[in-house]
Amino acid sequence: MMNVLPLVSLIKVWKQERSLGIYWKNRTDQELPEWERDWYLTCDRAGFILVHRAYIRHMKSSKVEIEDTGSYNRGKAYCAVFEDMNGKLRSLKFSSESVEKEFQQWYKKQPYGRENK
Repeated sequence: MMNVLPLVSLIKVWKQERSLGIYWKNRTDQELPEWERDWYLTCDRAGFILVHRAYIRHMKSSKVEIEDTGSYNRGKAYCAVFEDMNGKLRSLKFSSESVEKEFQQWYKKQPYGRENK
């Protein structure tokens, strides 16, 4: 079975870009450290996460979800819950607490440990 997560990620980015009127391909902040950039990008959970800082009105909470992916497969998803620019609650799921914390630090414009690429 083909993994549809990258396609879902692309659709989410497309909707976000149209709501904002700001496009990933037009970014000019590549030379800045990752935590200062307007776009947050990471590959996680067999897909990718791409979010613009202006799309997030404010962060609401963090939570851990237990996922049951089969009879013997259980795992955790670390979620950052936020209100988007349109007032809708959204969540981003991360595979580890450290990646979710990195996202929170990016949103607050605080440096984090990952090296710039």
